[in-house]
Amino acid sequence: MQMFLAALYVYCNKRKDWAMLVESDYHYAVVQLSLQRVEGPKVARLYLGFIEWLCVWVEADVGYDDYFCLLTWTLLRRLSGAAHDDTFLEVLNALAEREPGRDYLCSLTDSVKSIETWYQLHEKIPCPQTFRSQFDKIILGVPPKTIG
Repeated sequence: MQMFLAALYVYCNKRKDWAMLVESDYHYAVVQLSLQRVEGPKVARLYLGFIEWLCVWVEADVGYDDYFCLLTWTLLRRLSGAAHDDTFLEVLNALAEREPGRDYLCSLTDSVKSIETWYQLHEKIPCPQTFRSQFDKIILGVPPKTIG
């Protein structure tokens, strides 16, 4: 039920901007659900399918930003052990190339779940060392060389 409600909200929010910046909460809930439940891998695969369909087939309203959608996709792909194909690398590189500043990332959500909370979630999911600096940059909004 949680995944269904998350998907419904995310779909509606992409189609029509409600000026409520809480989409990140719904994505976060699905990643967290995938980590905490025995059926987590199944939840991850189903939501991955939804996100892929959403990105390809659903037209976005003016001003929609897909940052949290794509971040969620990369985290769920890592959780599913599917973080090595060309599509994963393309999405990861596209997110990293945006070079989002911390202020911009914080402006994408009104959630109580901060960027640091997302970073903690990321750290709970196995991450190949080769992608660490990119995820630091993507989630924290700082160049990799300043982390540490």
